[in-house]
Amino acid sequence: MVNVWLLFPLSALAMAGCSPDPAPQQRVTGSDAAVAGWPHQPTHGRFLIENCCTLRLAADARFTQGQGIDSIIHDVSGPGYVLSIVFGPYDSGKPLLGYQVESKRIIDGVELSAFRWADPTRDPPEGKLLWLAQVGGGIVGGVEHTPWGLRMKADCTTPTACGDSAALVGTIRF
Repeated sequence: MVNVWLLFPLSALAMAGCSPDPAPQQRVTGSDAAVAGWPHQPTHGRFLIENCCTLRLAADARFTQGQGIDSIIHDVSGPGYVLSIVFGPYDSGKPLLGYQVESKRIIDGVELSAFRWADPTRDPPEGKLLWLAQVGGGIVGGVEHTPWGLRMKADCTTPTACGDSAALVGTIRF
């Protein structure tokens, strides 16, 4: 018959050889470290959205900078459209109900999703066209940083103006 008291030290010794589950990584939201070094592409002659990306503006496009508390805000306007750009650490990256996915593309390693307003019974809350991306993030200094959200919304008055705003977004580089 086996002495039960001998099994306890043997069990403890066997368990000591097993490694514990790794400690969960600390997750940080809102830190500038998440977007340090962005954009990765050259910014020469392009409109810069700080720590995010660049666009090539058409000759007739004008931009204004908005005032954000924790986000970078710009409006780019051209004939018949206004493209509102918000880039910051607390964007969920999800469209409101009523938007339909039109396309998804990978640009410089970042997925850019395009949406079109599809509910004819209501006015679009974020413009007829919407683009969303998550920029940066990852493990920095042993800490997991959440990516920042890029949200671009186009209010456009004609199909041509909507096409022009989409063409502007098509020049994005991260």
